[in-house]
Amino acid sequence: IGNLVGAFNKMAHDLHITTVSCDSLTKEIAERKWAEEAVIKNEEKLKNILHGSPIPTFVIDTAHRITYWNRAMEEYTGIKATDVVRTDHHWKAFYDHKRPCMADLLADGKIDDIDRWYPGRYKASDLIAGAYEGTDYFARLGREGTWLHFTAAPVKDSQGRIIAAVETLQDINEMKKAEERIKHLSRQIIN
Repeated sequence: IGNLVGAFNKMAHDLHITTVSCDSLTKEIAERKWAEEAVIKNEEKLKNILHGSPIPTFVIDTAHRITYWNRAMEEYTGIKATDVVRTDHHWKAFYDHKRPCMADLLADGKIDDIDRWYPGRYKASDLIAGAYEGTDYFARLGREGTWLHFTAAPVKDSQGRIIAAVETLQDINEMKKAEERIKHLSRQIIN
C-alpha cells in the first residue's frame, strides 16, 4: 500500500508538472503568435508607407533582390514593381549594362568602392550615419536623360548587421538647367 501511495503521489505530481508545462507552452505559443502577427502588421504598414510615398524609392536585400519598388518609382522609371520585385534588375532603370547602384554598394558594405563608381559625384550624408548621397546624369531616364540626386542608406537589424539598403531619387533636371542658364548669363555679362 505504501508503494502504491508513493506511486500515486508521484503520478499526481507528474500530472501537475505536465499541466503547468502545458499551460506555459500554450501561453508561449499564444505570445509567439501575437508577436508574429505584430511583425506581419508592421511589415504591411511599412510597405504601405513606402508605396504611398511620393519619393521614388526602392529597397534591396543583401542578395541584391528588390524587396520594394514603390509607385513613385514605377511612374518615374516606367518599370512596374511586378516586373522587378524579387529580381536584381534595379540597375536597368539607370544603366545599359549590369553595374552596382549606390544601394548595392551599401548592402555589401563596400563603402570604399563608392568612389570607383561615382568618382567626385558623392558624399556622406549629413543627416543619416552610414548613408551616402550622389548626383549624376542618367541618359536612360526621360526623353533627353535626367539629372538625379540620390540617397542610399543601409538598413540594419537589432544587432547592427546590414540586412538591406534603401535608395531614393530626386529629379534635379530643372536645377541643373537653371545652373547652366546662370553660367551662360555670367559669361555674357563678362563678355
